[in-house]
Amino acid sequence: MRFNYNNKTYAIEFQRVYRRVHVRDKRTKNVKYVQIAQYPNTIVKLVEVEKGEDPKFWKVFATAEVGCFKTDQFTKEAGRLAAMRKLSPELDVGMRQAMWQRYVGRKG
Repeated sequence: MRFNYNNKTYAIEFQRVYRRVHVRDKRTKNVKYVQIAQYPNTIVKLVEVEKGEDPKFWKVFATAEVGCFKTDQFTKEAGRLAAMRKLSPELDVGMRQAMWQRYVGRKG
């Protein structure tokens, strides 16, 4: 998803990542073993799009990552919204509004 702000083009990118978690013994609190998390973390990146360049060279402007607990009602949409909420305070008001308008106004 792309949007324009101050004559620059930005893209919103999402990624889901399964992190390793430490499982601890309830009595001793020592790590018993490490496993892959049951639920993914959601990462949102706001990148500045450079015209004519390969996307792997675009500049990352801001990023945020959120996770969830096993008791949460995880959905992809909930993860994206939480990540964008965490990212919002880092942006100025105009960019924040442009980002949210683009995300909310997307098609399907």
